[in-house]
Amino acid sequence: MTTGKNMVMKIIIGIGALILVVVGYGMLFGNGAPKSESQLIVAGPQQVELESGKEILQLLLNLKSLQLNASIFSNPAFRSLKDFGQDIPPQPRGRENPFAPLPLRVQTPRGGATGGLVL
Repeated sequence: MTTGKNMVMKIIIGIGALILVVVGYGMLFGNGAPKSESQLIVAGPQQVELESGKEILQLLLNLKSLQLNASIFSNPAFRSLKDFGQDIPPQPRGRENPFAPLPLRVQTPRGGATGGLVL
């Protein structure tokens, strides 16, 4: 009886795999109908630059139209704010190129390091 169940499972899995292949093919390659030229849009570099230039110009015009009200700086609530920032003490500079290989140290027979470079 188990061979009958195995056979049914294999058939179901085979049909499922076949359906997946057909659906995948349809999604990848579409229905095979040629696309009309009206659906295709070709944008050259000049057209893209023109559109991005329009966007930048629109942003610039929006910035020019902004009005800043400086009265907030004279507000007592703003003046009561305290700065809790901390100064960062100066740190010693590291190596000029941190990604350069480290100099190799050669050990002398007595175990001391000479600190010289080995090429």
